Amino acid sequence: MTSPFMGMADFENGVFRHWGDADGPIDLTHTDDVAAYVARAALDPKSPTGDFRIVGQTITPREIAETASRVLGRKIALQSWGSAEALDAEIAKRQAAHPHDPNHWIALMYHRLIISAAGRVRDTHNHLYPAVKPKTFEAFLRNA
Repeated sequence: MTSPFMGMADFENGVFRHWGDADGPIDLTHTDDVAAYVARAALDPKSPTGDFRIVGQTITPREIAETASRVLGRKIALQSWGSAEALDAEIAKRQAAHPHDPNHWIALMYHRLIISAAGRVRDTHNHLYPAVKPKTFEAFLRNA
């Protein structure tokens, strides 16, 4: 969410950008939390086989902007890039213009996954390792 690759968080200029619904849920998980869960699972002979699903926090773009405003002590505006349909059109346009260079459209494919129901993590395994306390978006900002 906050990497320049995604282009969403520009807190220096006071803006958080998103595609789709500002109140649509987004699953966030910090890489440190992924490592903590994987380490626990690797040492657990009863860990689940196959998919291993975890989520640090479910939050909306609106909540991200509100949290950033509160933590950073300045207004972070919420800016929409457009609807899910507009995102699909932009992906198609960029793929048509640059079919052999995914650098022009791959970040948009991640955005599409983020805002779609298919991108949501369901039936998580967080409960198997209660000692792991995932970092919230607010904690991430406070420690950034």
